[in-house]
Parts: sequence; C-alpha cells; structure tokens
Amino acid sequence: MCDAEPLVAHRAVAGDRLARAARHRKAPSYLAPDLQPSDTYVVVIWNEQIIDILTGFDRTLAEIARRALPGAEHMPRLRRFRSSVRGMDSRTTVERAQRLQQLHAEFKPLVLPTVWDVWSARTAAGAGFPALTIGSHPLADSRGADDHEGQTFEEVLAAVRAIIAAVDVPVSVDLEAGYGQEPTDLIAGLTEAGGVGLNLEDTVHSDGGRVRSTQEHARYIAGLRAAADDAGIPVWVNGRTDVFLHAEDASGVLDEAIERLRAMEQAGADSLYPVRIQDDDDLLAAVIDAVSIPVNSTAHPVKHDLERFRRLGVGRITYGPLLQLAMTDAMKDMLRPWTP
Repeated sequence: MCDAEPLVAHRAVAGDRLARAARHRKAPSYLAPDLQPSDTYVVVIWNEQIIDILTGFDRTLAEIARRALPGAEHMPRLRRFRSSVRGMDSRTTVERAQRLQQLHAEFKPLVLPTVWDVWSARTAAGAGFPALTIGSHPLADSRGADDHEGQTFEEVLAAVRAIIAAVDVPVSVDLEAGYGQEPTDLIAGLTEAGGVGLNLEDTVHSDGGRVRSTQEHARYIAGLRAAADDAGIPVWVNGRTDVFLHAEDASGVLDEAIERLRAMEQAGADSLYPVRIQDDDDLLAAVIDAVSIPVNSTAHPVKHDLERFRRLGVGRITYGPLLQLAMTDAMKDMLRPWTP
C-alpha cells in the first residue's frame, strides 16, 4: 500500500499546463499520442505525476475514474477502466456531429436510412447516403430481442458501437424513451459509442407504456441539450411524440401534438418527430407549419415518394422498421421458388 496522495481525474483542455506537459512528453507518449489544441479529456495525476490521459470523456466518467482509482495499488484497474470504456476518438465524434448539423441544413429533406447492423449500415453508406440512423425496432429484431426497451442501455450501446465504427458517416441512434437513464448518462453513453444524434420518444415502455406529460418530456429534452452542450458535442436531438400513434382519431389530437412539439422545440430539440402521420398530407402540413425546426417523417422506401415529402416541407426522413420489413418481403419473394 502506498501512502501517496490519491489519484485525481482532472478535466482539461489542451491549452492548459497539464496538457502542455503531456504534449512535451512529461507523460509517457503512449498515453497521449496525438493531442490537439482543441481536445477535451481527463488527465489522471498521482503524486504530482501525469500517469494517464483519458480522451473523449465527460464529467460523469471523470467522476467514475476518481472513485474507482483511490490509490496507486489500483493501477491495473485503471488500465481495465481505460480499455473497457474508450470509444471513438472524441475529435472524430465532434466532427461527425458538426457534419450531421450541416447535412440537415443542406438537404430538404435529409434522408437517413434506418439500419440495424454493420452490413445494412455499410450497404446504405455505400449507396451514397451521407448519414444514417439506427432504429430500435430493427436493431431489436436483428438481435432476437423485443422492441420497446426490450434491451438494456448497455446492450444497445454494445450493438451500436460496432455499427458506428464500421462506417465513415455520422450516425444517429433511436434511444426510445431513454432506458431509465438520466439525460447526462444517455448523452455520455451515446457519444462514447460514437453516436452523434438520437431519437427520444414520450412513451415510457419500461414504466408500463405510460406517456410522459408535455412538460416532463420537454424537461428530458432540455436535459439532453444541456448534457450535450456540457460535453462540447453538438448532438442532434430528434424529439418524438407518440400522441398520433396512440390516438384512435389522429386529427382529434392535433392540438395536443402541436403543443408537445412546440414544447420540445423550446426545450432545445433540433428536429421533431410526430410518428404515424406519414400518409396524411393535412396533418403533416399542419405540424410543419406550427414549428420552425425540421419535422421528421417515417417513410417506406418503396411505397412512398420522396418528392411528395419535399413538396410538403418535410425536413428529415427516416424509415423506422419499414426498410427492414421491405427487405424481409423481398427476401421471401426471392426464396419462395426454392422452398421445398
């Protein structure tokens, strides 16, 4: 047991004294191989010596490091900690987040194919799409799990990390209602995995399928915005409401839906996603006219027409489970002549 001071995790930017010391190799070079002036990271110090540099972490992970490393005898645990939580380089994540912001401004609408594994992601990116989204429903189906938060947050992160790493384009992730996580933890997990956007819906499947109130959901959206800002990553927040989905008469809940959408916009959402109205021109036009940020619509890649969505003013298109379902139908058609 060593009597030296305990380890301290210090959040630093590359312009300060600790970072300059690291860049001048007062820390072993393998700990900080390529620090840049704009990098944000955690510097771990023991006995006034820089012993580790953890890139790409937010304050939550810094606290974990601080609690998990009370003394020098825990250096092996530090190595395991680093290897278990390190994700995509933080600079790459920021760049992809900025690119996703630009794409939403450049394309009207921006089409993000909804993928579910490495193969589908590489296929969509190879077809020329500049950004993708991972859908909770097709992801769950591909893993033999249930949609509606049938996987834990940790299981989802493990799955999406490999998908995101397999492509060179920005990837957003459908995180359902948040898997019971606090907004800060949701953003931390997403960005550590390399994700730069997310969907957040108001149906809380892990709590009996209840629907959050307008203000409760807006507060969660605001928490996501604040957490992303604190992390220095412009995560694209796509605020979703299921009010139309749950209604017997969608037109009868239009006013409530608009109230929810406006509350999410005011809370800091970057786009809004009123699901289950993709076939109703009047409802789509009404919600688009009611807000000032892009509206996301679900689309079927075969049955729907891109020009129609463009004419209506839709700002963003995703496929939900419909791309996977269309491919399932096509696969069945191809295989049918070969069945015994």
